[in-house]
Amino acid sequence: MEKLTLIVVLILSSGIVGGIGNFFRFESNLEAKGYNLVKSVFLGTIAAFTIPLFLNMVSSDLLEFQNAPTDYFVFVGFCLIAAFFSNRFMNSIGDRVIQDLEKIKRKTDVIEEETKDNTEKVEALVEEQTDGGTLTAKPQKLEEIKNEIPAEMADKIFKSFQNEKFKFRTVEGIATDSGLDSTETKALIDKLEQKNIIKRYRGRGGKRIYSLTD
Repeated sequence: MEKLTLIVVLILSSGIVGGIGNFFRFESNLEAKGYNLVKSVFLGTIAAFTIPLFLNMVSSDLLEFQNAPTDYFVFVGFCLIAAFFSNRFMNSIGDRVIQDLEKIKRKTDVIEEETKDNTEKVEALVEEQTDGGTLTAKPQKLEEIKNEIPAEMADKIFKSFQNEKFKFRTVEGIATDSGLDSTETKALIDKLEQKNIIKRYRGRGGKRIYSLTD
């Protein structure tokens, strides 16, 4: 806490002194002393408070003050310069921050795009797989549920999984292939899932997908 207090005091002092110095740079300021002086001090103080941000952006460890008291004088010097050239300094810092934010956004967009591409590639590989041994178990599975689900409907559900293009199916896809209503299909799928005949997974975007169990 003592270190933080010292930093704040140095920044405030430098901002005020640098702001006053900036005020006396221009003779025209002498004609409107009060307003321009307050303005210069205020902007100088703000600029001085951006020095920690500037040091962080350039990866400087000056604020550690490992070489005291030299580092204190260097830090004060930075604050004074920032306050003395407050307008130019803050414009420069602002431009630098905006550039860094744009770089971060571009990197984030690239990462998101790569992640999306990888996900799509994985899903494509999965969907290209045929549904191995599930078809041979169809008669046994139909026998297990014959008393709960009409055989004709169950048969349509199983046939929808015989599409060799997909290993996983959505409710909409099953409804389209089977010719059943979406609501009816969902109810049948839920019953089959309860019987551990169909297993539910979570696909891209959180969408529910289903596959026959082995």
